[in-house]
Amino acid sequence: MRKLFAVIAFVFLTVSFFPEAAFASDGSTVIAKPKPRPNQNRTPNKEESVDAQFQALIEQYPDLALSLESSDVKWVTPTGNGAEADIEKAIQNGAVQTGDGEELTPEELREIQKAQQWLDIQEDLALREIDERALALVKEFAKATNAITPIQGQNGAVTYAYGSLIPKVVCRPNRVTDIALQPGEKVNAVHAGDTVRWQISPAKSGSGAFEVVHVVIKPLMPDISTNLLVMTDRRTYNLDLVASDKNYIPALRFSYPQDTLSDWNTFIAANRAQQEKDVVLEPSYAMSAEDLFFGYKIIDKKKVPWKPTRVFDDGTKTYIQMPKKYRALEAPVLLFYEGKRQKLVNYRVKGELYIVDRIMSSKAVMIAGSSQVVIVREKVR
Repeated sequence: MRKLFAVIAFVFLTVSFFPEAAFASDGSTVIAKPKPRPNQNRTPNKEESVDAQFQALIEQYPDLALSLESSDVKWVTPTGNGAEADIEKAIQNGAVQTGDGEELTPEELREIQKAQQWLDIQEDLALREIDERALALVKEFAKATNAITPIQGQNGAVTYAYGSLIPKVVCRPNRVTDIALQPGEKVNAVHAGDTVRWQISPAKSGSGAFEVVHVVIKPLMPDISTNLLVMTDRRTYNLDLVASDKNYIPALRFSYPQDTLSDWNTFIAANRAQQEKDVVLEPSYAMSAEDLFFGYKIIDKKKVPWKPTRVFDDGTKTYIQMPKKYRALEAPVLLFYEGKRQKLVNYRVKGELYIVDRIMSSKAVMIAGSSQVVIVREKVR
């Protein structure tokens, strides 16, 4: 093992401290020099001696200190034909010796090759500034400084606002904690960091659109922790699980503020679309101009801002078209005259149109506060 440690030390020293080739003084068979490893924690001075660099290696890898000395390593130069070719050539030409004269077998040389290849593919683990910033954001979110405070829901369940923080679910051995998802939500996958000391089981309640999936959690011992990811067809739940021997949360639920906002946006969009649709003429009067009668006179003595722009009928219904700005004003009430008496009539408003399912006999009046407009049917159709 002593000589194997010597060979491994050779690989480490060459990779870490000698960007240039090292030459053997006696013209020994060469072994390919490993590729230099970038971003080393320590950049050696080319002026430093082999002993000083060897001491730095021992500090980095203390396990080598018991079995290796700097004199044990014999430095050689690669031929440039590749590590595998050089090692095979060394095997063909005979045994390669370490500094203390011990010979290396072909198997040991192949182990050196494997070690070198492993060093070649090691990734750089140094964190960049942007990576440090990402970790800082994770820590800031974990503090839950701006999180919405949980509330007590139905049956005493602790209710968290989804997405405002990563809930820390306190569990207890010999007790179960029930986490209920949103009704109708389907689970696609569940992943836990520790599946040995934590029991995580599925359950469900209700049926159809009201079916609720439950995640039932039970730790096997106190003073342990892990995390849990639950992926559904709607979202991903990220939870921290902590086991206590004294306290626990029996039931946990979520509220979904984003869904509520989305519901309102959908409602408002649908309402706006319906209003735009209502402006379109109904089939009963979506006809040729020859079927429409415009013989109405609008009398406005006080110049009210909501004065109708047009009144017409199609022989069945009466239509009163209002100006666009009337929506921001007080909507006037419509009454038809029956002889000398005013009478309320059934009408509906669609966009800027008052629609009455009858024809006025002589005249009508529209009243808003102290203002009024008289509509007179000038002649018989």
